[in-house]
Amino acid sequence: MTDEVRTDQSDRRRAAALISHRATVDEVGVRFIIEEASAANRSTQLLAAVVDHGGKLLAALRTDMGVEAAFSLFDTWANQVENVDYRRAGSVVIARIQGKHDLFNGHIADAATDQRLAELINTTAQCFLTVMPELHSPKGRTTLAQLAAAISGEEPPERKP
Repeated sequence: MTDEVRTDQSDRRRAAALISHRATVDEVGVRFIIEEASAANRSTQLLAAVVDHGGKLLAALRTDMGVEAAFSLFDTWANQVENVDYRRAGSVVIARIQGKHDLFNGHIADAATDQRLAELINTTAQCFLTVMPELHSPKGRTTLAQLAAAISGEEPPERKP
């Protein structure tokens, strides 16, 4: 049995920034965050932090019934789509949330073997945004930027009415 992937402040900062960049379709920002994590040998931890952060956002924005419906979509991605990145993204989210560390780590190993770990991280962030489309709105993007700033200890961006 493998251990749970543990994240630290840098992983949580990167995850919040990655989800924020995905919401604004900032591909340069997305690439930068993924490359930064890779250079620090923290790609696995970034993926875990994306799942954790996405799960917290989902719980904050949805009722229990809404969370259940969203996770049924992750299950659909994991088991019923042909795209390997979406299958893996659905699978890693379910495995991490259910505490199935061996399964989570196995999907990461498979993605790394296929040289698709960056795609898995990016797709996982996109999956969370798909189940929370309001995060693409101006208010949603502002909220994501403020959360990312708070996690990193930076001053939040100025709010505009």
